[in-house]
Amino acid sequence: MAYQLSRNERFFKECISMNHDEVFEYILSHQLTVSESKLLLDKLGIQLDSVKGTSIPPEIMSIQTSSITPTYKKKHAGIFKHYISTLEANPYFDPVAVASVKQSVQETRLRMSERTPLSRRNSYGLVVGRIQSGKTAHLIGTVLHALDSNETKKPYDTVIILSGLIDDLRTQTRDRFYKVLSSFNGVKNIELLPGRENDLNSSNIEDNSSFKSHLKSSQHDSRIFVVKKNHKILENILSVLSEKPHYNRKKFLIIDDEADHASMDTNAEHYEQDGDIIDENPSLTNELLRKIILLLSGSERCWYIGYTATPYANLIMNAGDEKETGALGLPLYPRDFLHALPKPVGHLDNEFYFSTPIGHNHVVITKSPKPDTDDDLKVADVLFHRHLLTQILKRLKGLDIHHTTLVHTDVEVSQHYRYVQCFNDLIKGIRSDKNPRVIAQKLGLLLKEYDLEKPLRKQALDEINRLKSKWSDLLVEIRKIQIVEVNRRPQSPDDDNSQDLNYNSSTIKRSYIAVGGTRLSRGLTLEGLTTTWFTRSAQTPVYDTMLQMARWCGYRNGYADLVKIFTTSDIRDFYQHITMVEKEVRLQIEILPTDSDPMETLIWIKEHSGMQVTAKMPSKVSREPWGEISLPYFWSYETPYFGNNPGVTAESLFKHFKKFVGDIGGGRQICLDPLNGNSSFKYRKYVKNDKVKQFLKNYIDAFSADNNTSSFVRLKQIFATWDEHMSWNVGVHTPSAKNVPLRSKVRNLDIGLIQRTTDADKPERFSIIQTGNEDVDIDLSPGQQRSQPLLLLYLINPDSMKGPGKSIRVFSPDVSSPAIGIGISFPKVMIGDGGEMIARFKGA
Repeated sequence: MAYQLSRNERFFKECISMNHDEVFEYILSHQLTVSESKLLLDKLGIQLDSVKGTSIPPEIMSIQTSSITPTYKKKHAGIFKHYISTLEANPYFDPVAVASVKQSVQETRLRMSERTPLSRRNSYGLVVGRIQSGKTAHLIGTVLHALDSNETKKPYDTVIILSGLIDDLRTQTRDRFYKVLSSFNGVKNIELLPGRENDLNSSNIEDNSSFKSHLKSSQHDSRIFVVKKNHKILENILSVLSEKPHYNRKKFLIIDDEADHASMDTNAEHYEQDGDIIDENPSLTNELLRKIILLLSGSERCWYIGYTATPYANLIMNAGDEKETGALGLPLYPRDFLHALPKPVGHLDNEFYFSTPIGHNHVVITKSPKPDTDDDLKVADVLFHRHLLTQILKRLKGLDIHHTTLVHTDVEVSQHYRYVQCFNDLIKGIRSDKNPRVIAQKLGLLLKEYDLEKPLRKQALDEINRLKSKWSDLLVEIRKIQIVEVNRRPQSPDDDNSQDLNYNSSTIKRSYIAVGGTRLSRGLTLEGLTTTWFTRSAQTPVYDTMLQMARWCGYRNGYADLVKIFTTSDIRDFYQHITMVEKEVRLQIEILPTDSDPMETLIWIKEHSGMQVTAKMPSKVSREPWGEISLPYFWSYETPYFGNNPGVTAESLFKHFKKFVGDIGGGRQICLDPLNGNSSFKYRKYVKNDKVKQFLKNYIDAFSADNNTSSFVRLKQIFATWDEHMSWNVGVHTPSAKNVPLRSKVRNLDIGLIQRTTDADKPERFSIIQTGNEDVDIDLSPGQQRSQPLLLLYLINPDSMKGPGKSIRVFSPDVSSPAIGIGISFPKVMIGDGGEMIARFKGA
């Protein structure tokens, strides 16, 4: 006997493919009761208070629908919690890192909730991560949170992920999703399309058919589409979506990974020559994406969220006018939210390598090899033996992980091929000579360049000595190494060089020397990257391209001491500036409240002479000068003692001064003689960051809140871009008693109280603080470049006099404690040289 549908089941079956208006007409024409109507609307997932663009009859509007999630969207309940559990089970994820991923995903989803616009159904956001920081982990979490009915009141059902321009990135992202989805035991699993080998192009009949079937109103299972960001793929997606553009009960989430790349109609880059040109058309890609989002504005909701570590193109693009969307819809500007992810625990970034003294030890300045000369052979020889040495050191450390060396010396694939030949010829020669003593000798010399703990160094020397007479054991190490030419150079039939990094193809840990360019610079993770040779830079370097080449950023758990970056002094200088810019841009985004409106916010980006912010600048940008501290040092020309309570302020700050001097060791540790021969100072090296910060905070807090003097403004700028990683050198002005008779003894430090006057036309500004231009170099040898900030402290006689015959007091009569003058000398990387900064053009 055939199963008979109940009355309510029949209503649902007949209405499942209808749009909102048709459902309302059905209710009225079939004279459904209030309870039947309410049940039908709940099962269909129609909430009357959120319906847009329909004329709801009064009889329908009076029905109170519940806020329950439709049954068909509960099938993936728990998928987000399952994902977090997979991260917790991963030995390479620290528990703190897992907690950070979970929290930051929830914060992104909170922004989506708070900033969902009421005036339109398409929404735009941007998530800013860091190079090689686990951005994909956050991306996966955001997607699964949006699909999970336990986490999301009305879950999304269609996710399209644009995973970069190259097949490697699509496959890498798809594999990570598959690993999570395949281990989930929910009521119904989430289907992942297209297959691993075929993208969603027009010739992929099977997956296109699945896509079309999924778009039917009667289909409510969730799908995740991981596709390459290619205009041909987007054309096909638009074509499929256009066949039946009625998706008013579906929710779409479009994730644009590497969103600054190809999606923006403000960038166009050059790639490897001689055959490795990537299929990219920024204008067409941008146009197709906007058309897709415009089409999906007829859905219940469509969020477009970009992910990038280099957001410059996204932030300076034209946001457009919402009232004039045009045929393409709105530009892809993140008009609804900006979210900067927190720095993950254990992540080593450009700030570490290029802006901290300990990081500088990992950066080795070298010269770029001349192409097609013996330079190529010499570089290949050194890099091969360095790769072999660090491979052995990782084994001695007990690290069972992948091992990679990156070589990038040129944009042309012909040079990539030459280096691959150099490495292969070198290995053939070694295997032919069978002379382990020569190799061991080279390994021993290279070992001296690494700062290792004594037990490991001894263990390494013993192992090198053992291998000196064990050719068979050394050969085992050499056989692990594979040379990979990571590009798309057309190969001849007899050319069998590998062009792929297959870290996940087996349980075997890989040892790769990877030679290439573009495919190594965009999102592709180089597992276990230890040594980088990077001596190629464009004639006019571009911020985002340079940052994406920084594959050395990432987690180096257990082998951070082995990391080396070989580059030129020019490239080092470029990275020092970019690092400062990146930090400041991130700070501007981090301080935005979750409900802030990006359309009312300008994010400023500092320019640099000889560099470009992004490859193709918009026709209009806003410009402002930057560099209020125009030199890498400044003095507090205006002190807090000229305020409303000068005597109280002076006494309070002198107490803070005495405490600070005591906290950093007093005369016992502030005892070094200046390296530049300036005998008027004593100084101490490596004072803890937090001690200096607290003292300067006390100093700036002593100013009144409405103070607008240059000293106050400059101190606020310093705090706005404070570098927590830097230790400080501190110098105290200690002129001799012969030159400055009036003294003050502070924590065993004998300090002279200097006389100072103020400007005639600005009576609240000292005419001078420093004793000479050489003050700023007391901790530097002649010609030495500053790598640490220097704080200089001066005590000023409270009875200083000025005017004709020195008859007028500089300070108020109730100031009896010494006044404190400060000077700060910065490393160039912290403040740059000054110049212009740009932001999105805002206005007519």
